[in-house]
Amino acid sequence: MKILFIHRWIGVHGGGTETHVRELASRFQNLGHSVDILTREGRPLDFNDRIRVFRISRTMRESDHSYQDPRVYFYTLMFMLKCFLELVRLRSRGRHYDVVSVHFSTEAVVMRMIRALFGWPYVFILEGYTSGEAREAKHANAAIAISREIVEQCEVNHRYAPVHIPVGVDLQRFCFQKGERAERARATQTVLTACRLDPRKDVPTLIRAASLVIAANRRVRFLIAGDGIQRGIIEQMMQDLNLCNFVTCDPTIGYEDLPSYYQSSDLFVLPTLYEGFGIVFLEAMACGLPIVTTTAVARILGNCAVYVPSRSPRKLAEAILMVLGNQLAAKALKERGLRFVRDYDWNKLIREYEAVYRDVARHRRVSFLAD
Repeated sequence: MKILFIHRWIGVHGGGTETHVRELASRFQNLGHSVDILTREGRPLDFNDRIRVFRISRTMRESDHSYQDPRVYFYTLMFMLKCFLELVRLRSRGRHYDVVSVHFSTEAVVMRMIRALFGWPYVFILEGYTSGEAREAKHANAAIAISREIVEQCEVNHRYAPVHIPVGVDLQRFCFQKGERAERARATQTVLTACRLDPRKDVPTLIRAASLVIAANRRVRFLIAGDGIQRGIIEQMMQDLNLCNFVTCDPTIGYEDLPSYYQSSDLFVLPTLYEGFGIVFLEAMACGLPIVTTTAVARILGNCAVYVPSRSPRKLAEAILMVLGNQLAAKALKERGLRFVRDYDWNKLIREYEAVYRDVARHRRVSFLAD
């Protein structure tokens, strides 16, 4: 198949959806498919030469996080127009795609017009749930949801059922290293957070919790791997709470660096307010880390994490101290996580994605809608 992935933020900033798209593109290419990517201008992508990347220019004064800018609708409309014109240009130069993969409603709207012009079918992967995205996904040739919760919301609210295929994890890269933490345990304990620093991740609650944890145990260190619009707020909070010697916020840690950071940490914490799924949880579990998070993801992770209410620094601090101070609890969480993550091996899941994409390329029809 000739497959085109369209996503606005690949190479612009990191996040779960961006990781998902990169993994899908790489693994489809490894299966022998021809893969192109269309994204906005940004950092170079570390794909091999067999994946071609087409770039759409940044609109004047547009930031890398323009989805939080007051002019977001203007920037979005400009991206849609440029995306449409680039697809027309590609078609005029003889490029054809059997399937186009979109992961957000912006690109899906563009593909509805392109399908009408050129007949290119497209798959909409619902990386999370919003009513607008769910409505737009009904127009795609096929819709895939990364969690059963998203499927249920589409069934109840929009009368259709997307195909459920979760996000995968590379169990060769993200793996548990026995004995990695034993020698370090006497000196410090490291709490890792890896995420984009935007309001939905609620990292300020983690900073407040860190202050309480450090007051109780000065051997604990916090590492936040990520960047985003709240980075300035978070760094200011670290200064105000005198945490700079105990908390590190490092925006330079890239996806390729993450396995070593997971493997050298003692606990993974993310006080998220919402997740469509949460790839970082899979990565952390595959590396043998116990997890503390919020009840927002309890349906996804089941008994593989300790849950606290959202926006509760005190409860979060208590849970962190409990897991770090209780080797039996940490071991039980680790073992449950290692068993859980086996079902999310990319080598198995990519075949499920491939089956849907092949069906769309072959039949080019919407086959999942309810009457």
